[in-house]
Amino acid sequence: MIFVEKQRISKVVFIGYRGTGKTVLSRMLAEKLEWELLNTDETIQKKAGLAIPQIVEKFGWPYFRNLEKELAAEISGMEKAMVVDTGGGMVTSEEAAASLKKNSVMVLLEASKEKIFERISTDSNRPSLIKGASQMEEITQKLAERTPIYKKLADFTVDTSTEEPEESLKRMLEFLKAKGVSR
Repeated sequence: MIFVEKQRISKVVFIGYRGTGKTVLSRMLAEKLEWELLNTDETIQKKAGLAIPQIVEKFGWPYFRNLEKELAAEISGMEKAMVVDTGGGMVTSEEAAASLKKNSVMVLLEASKEKIFERISTDSNRPSLIKGASQMEEITQKLAERTPIYKKLADFTVDTSTEEPEESLKRMLEFLKAKGVSR
């Protein structure tokens, strides 16, 4: 008989497009599990000493995506239990996605285009991803590109356009408990 060691889940990684509720739900989950919370955008800004719009303006999106890749590798090597709130494009890099997938459960948050637009339309800390496109055109195009990636990586999915955060959290906790994740 062959025994396979069960993977120890030490991270819950939130993925999904901008404005789907990753920051809100990751904070709620980290508090409930009493795990450390790591927000990748905040971490990158702190390390760079610049806000994301400044990083992108000064160095470009490829540079920013490389910073994400480096941070994903760092996170993968961390042994402590944590909830990770990723930027919307972080897992578009296969390297970053593979690093983040290690010893983790990936939770995909989704929302309708209209709900995303409503949530992010006044946020100046979200630099444009497509020059010359309206915000709704950008949302539509990027969701079309990224949704297959998100769905491939996701272990659990929540639609935040129709569900209150408390209900989403309750369902996530039930799923995580079934996976052996607890405080």
